[in-house]
Amino acid sequence: MKPRHSQYLKFLVLGWLLMTVASVVVRVVVFNRMSDSVDHVVQTSLVNVTSQKLLSTLQDAETGQRGYLLTGEEAYLEPFHNAERELPKRFAEITDQLHQDVRLTKVLLEIRAESERKMQELQVTIKARKEQGFEAALAIVKTGEGKEIMHRLRVLTGGLQQWQVDLAEAST
Repeated sequence: MKPRHSQYLKFLVLGWLLMTVASVVVRVVVFNRMSDSVDHVVQTSLVNVTSQKLLSTLQDAETGQRGYLLTGEEAYLEPFHNAERELPKRFAEITDQLHQDVRLTKVLLEIRAESERKMQELQVTIKARKEQGFEAALAIVKTGEGKEIMHRLRVLTGGLQQWQVDLAEAST
């Protein structure tokens, strides 16, 4: 006859082993979820930084255009020309970061369309300044179209950034 305490010991050891295995499984699941959350946070940071760079590039273009309009000096157009070269790179970068998310891609297409409108508006004013003088360029600026476009760009970019933050928070 076996002592009764050995039967209890067997159940105790078995319970301990089950709890150890369960603990390992829980740790793996938690680690994977935490890893996914970290990935979302990193992704959000990348998209936010890139969208800020995109907006900053457009603001630089606007600054260059403004300097040229005021002075007529071609040297002031350098930030505008830099923006013409940089914008396609910025859009390629942010497109890669969005990983084919259809909802975000739609917003990105809107941002791209507005960016192109902004660059065209800047080009029109620069051309007017070159060909017709300061007053002609000033008349175009006074329409407020460029200001409205930049406002829409800020709203769209802010929305894209907020969407990314919301996704990251939801994943955590």
